[in-house]
Amino acid sequence: PLEGLAHDFDGIPHCAPPGLHLSGRTRYSPYTSIGAAALTLVLNILLIPRFGMMGAAWATVISYSMVAVVTCAISVRAYQVRYEYRRLLQLCVIGLAIWLLGRLVPAQITVVSVSWHLILGTLAFPLALLAIGFFDSGERRFAREHLRRLPWLRRRGQ
Repeated sequence: PLEGLAHDFDGIPHCAPPGLHLSGRTRYSPYTSIGAAALTLVLNILLIPRFGMMGAAWATVISYSMVAVVTCAISVRAYQVRYEYRRLLQLCVIGLAIWLLGRLVPAQITVVSVSWHLILGTLAFPLALLAIGFFDSGERRFAREHLRRLPWLRRRGQ
């Protein structure tokens, strides 16, 4: 789970820098990467001897989150992009809830376990978003139009 969280943080700098690109300030990106590498090295030296692989996992989480925070801070100062923070938080909360539900049934090669995780992994997220009213009318219309194009959802004779 910690490595998954680290990679979630690693994805943020790929989404957050429109401000850097629009303002032409991408020159800061290598410095955040170099800083994260240095921080990872120091944290690995400090944490691995005491905590083993969990220390390495925490070092990765901390350094990737540092890159995310610094990249977002620089991007926001360079060019203000209006993000929908409420909706982003909703996505995170629903994702966390589904992950916690997944932990209720141990991951094993059994019909119950595979079915549980398959349902959570494919249906739970969009259905939970529908249930909380996450999608606006334009997004629902877009989804309906594209779902109608799927061959197994087309009505016969059309």
